[in-house]
Amino acid sequence: MSTAQGSAGESVIQRSRLSTALTAVAIFVSVWIVAALYWKTTYHLPTWRDLLLCGVALPMLLVVGLALGRRSIERIRQPERVVQPSGQAPDTASSDDSAQQWTMALLDSSLRLPSGITPEEIGEAAREATVVTLHPDLTRHDGVRIFASEVASIAPDRFDESLLPPNSAEAEALNDEHRRAMLLAVETLGELMERQAGAASADANISTEQPSFKLHLLFPERWQPVAATLAAWLDAHLAREKWMPRMERVTPVCVADPVEALTMLDRLNEVLHGQPLTTRHIVLALDSSLSRATVDSLDNLGQLYAQQRPNGHVLGEGACALLLAHPAAVDVVPAAQIHRLVASRLSAPIEQPDQQRGDAVMQLLDSARKHTAPELEIAACALVSDADQRISRRAEITAVAELAWPNSDTSGRCLHLGLANGESSAVLALSAIAVAGDHSLREQQPTFVVSTSDATARGVMLVSLPQKPPAPTNAPVSL
Repeated sequence: MSTAQGSAGESVIQRSRLSTALTAVAIFVSVWIVAALYWKTTYHLPTWRDLLLCGVALPMLLVVGLALGRRSIERIRQPERVVQPSGQAPDTASSDDSAQQWTMALLDSSLRLPSGITPEEIGEAAREATVVTLHPDLTRHDGVRIFASEVASIAPDRFDESLLPPNSAEAEALNDEHRRAMLLAVETLGELMERQAGAASADANISTEQPSFKLHLLFPERWQPVAATLAAWLDAHLAREKWMPRMERVTPVCVADPVEALTMLDRLNEVLHGQPLTTRHIVLALDSSLSRATVDSLDNLGQLYAQQRPNGHVLGEGACALLLAHPAAVDVVPAAQIHRLVASRLSAPIEQPDQQRGDAVMQLLDSARKHTAPELEIAACALVSDADQRISRRAEITAVAELAWPNSDTSGRCLHLGLANGESSAVLALSAIAVAGDHSLREQQPTFVVSTSDATARGVMLVSLPQKPPAPTNAPVSL
């Protein structure tokens, strides 16, 4: 959806520029009115110097000062950007053999997707291979309904506008997809933290040191102009909650594709091995493309999924929160283990038939197996992907299944979350981790997480059963 997302992002920027221009006009007019009233009340006949100073120089100075002030604030609040890997990231820690064996524990997860709110529900919908159908309300310019999937319980009018930063030009650029995604995010985070608060109360007599929580927000790249505003809204919302312990929000991150989200997750693996065992990280991804602006943009570009456009976009939405910790911190409840990421890029977009043979993904599966458990056979594992009903993605993931499990029925071991949920980028990538963790524990079966939703980016992570954790290291790693 990169082209359409870029168009949507440009429209946000254009609205921001229009707002700035209107502000500049308002400043000029205000200065002129104040000057005219002053001259009138003091019976002063303005000279050419007065007219030049009050009519041009003073308002121009105010406009420039306002622009510089806004730019400085945005530079401070600007979200971070994840760098896309091509293969395994050449980090010093990552290149070490022992670091390749590091895992992190998936303590809990919370989800909101069109197909369900628990890993079991979402996995079952994927197992049934139900696909996204026509949306009841969203239509193209010609009135034809589009293929899109929504979380039915969300209503944009429940979004509390009073929590937005005051006098924010970016707040005026928000539309239904932003509001829907933020409502999904607070529901997801609220459910997760209520469970953690209950667990903390139950363990109050056992543990004297309460865990600290660090919250990482993952926004889609097209929302970068408004990401700081959305993060501020979430901060204001969380400030009203009564959760204990409190959370520390880390700088929000904008990701261009699902593999970038997995890259950020992999970076946390390194970070956790240099932090106290009581540290908990919450990674929250949110997305929605269910807005009139996005539909119109994709329609104008001819990129909406339809019978004559089988590679068009299938719109979706959702939110997913993962609670992660060092594996040595898990002592009572069994937790699935997330291994290191292996990633690469296709040499050409997946829409080209020669890229749909599944070779690239099979190489990543084999690489992930060798790096984490050389004795493990791919055929003994399950697979959860973010593949959806676009014909190119289905062809690729079908080819992978045939190569990995030849002459076998893979309906029970291969789950593709995008079929029932449409596209939601980082949300589906993290949801695949949650579903894989649940599957690995229930079925006692290692499970690969595979991201194939992007046109070229491919990533694989192995989620395995609980194992004896390595001793924690003392070397801090910054995120």
